[in-house]
Amino acid sequence: MWQRTRAITVAVQMQAGRQIADFSGEVDAALTSVRATLPEDLILARTSDQPRQVKEKVDLFLVSFYEAIAIIVLIGLIGFWEWRSALLLALSIPLTLALSYAFMYLLGIDIQQMSIAALIISLGLLVDDPVVAGDAIKRELDSGKPGRVAAWLGPTRLARAIFFATVTNIVAYLPFLIMSGDVGRFIFRTFVPLLGHALLREHKVPLAQWAHRRERGVAGFYARGVRGAIDHRYAVLLAAVAVLAAGVAAGPRLKTAFFPKDLSYLSYVDIWLPENSTLEATDEAARTADRVVRDVAAEFGKKKHREVLQSVTTFIGGGAPRFWFSLSPQQDQVNYAQLVVEVKDDHDTTELIAPLQHALSAQVPGAQIDVRQLET
Repeated sequence: MWQRTRAITVAVQMQAGRQIADFSGEVDAALTSVRATLPEDLILARTSDQPRQVKEKVDLFLVSFYEAIAIIVLIGLIGFWEWRSALLLALSIPLTLALSYAFMYLLGIDIQQMSIAALIISLGLLVDDPVVAGDAIKRELDSGKPGRVAAWLGPTRLARAIFFATVTNIVAYLPFLIMSGDVGRFIFRTFVPLLGHALLREHKVPLAQWAHRRERGVAGFYARGVRGAIDHRYAVLLAAVAVLAAGVAAGPRLKTAFFPKDLSYLSYVDIWLPENSTLEATDEAARTADRVVRDVAAEFGKKKHREVLQSVTTFIGGGAPRFWFSLSPQQDQVNYAQLVVEVKDDHDTTELIAPLQHALSAQVPGAQIDVRQLET
């Protein structure tokens, strides 16, 4: 049973240079100490919880991080047929990220939404150079070179390939420079030979048998494909040009977005009444809007067979305190009200926007209604 009661909103912002997790813990401790002095029936709730949002983004990155390592280990085992090479590739990812964090700290760059997105996207590109360098070191070891010599000679002979692989990664991330926010820089080329020397060992089977092994299985399929592409290089070039031309032709028909929208579980409703409206009329419109939001959410929840709405916070005669970084609070005006709507799932908010806009426009006559979902 939903109850509409008066409330006091307190906005607490973290100081620059602090950790969001520590900030969240301090807020919880303060609320716990204050709760003991308040009436038992008083409800304390967070309308907007930035620590929760940060935790969700970090958890998303960690899931992608673990998936990337697992995939790389699997591909390394298939391609190199040994655990040491797979371990070398797997270690290159956390080593790269650790160096990225170190340089970001030295340069005074914070981890923001953009940098987390960049880290997730770049996970698949971080092992380009380790694959090339690791394979080169392994070949030198198999040819009888000592470990230190192989660790130096292998990457040196493929220095041009490693250089162009590095340039490719840099060019791929140049678009980040034109966007707001800071993006991590990924530097790990120097440490791969060191890891290769420490981890890799020569094969115990003769080199001839190893070369014969490359003709079978996945490695053999890949080798035959590469040889076929080289033997028919003009046909492959023509096919690549055709694919490129098809992509250029289809480009204007595609919707463009550098990053997909990252929607929040919060949305807000702006209610504007005519300039000569009284505060009582604004309050009445806000009450009607509150009821419509709850009714629409309840109807939507029946289709989902679960509770959808978490809370509705109404501000009359002015906007809410800054509860979202990119959203500026509205100044106090008697003809303005704002509702902050919190749902249990951000996907529910996306589906609720259209029916909310339609229902509010129909049932709150004489008011200008704007319903928006917050985007990170």
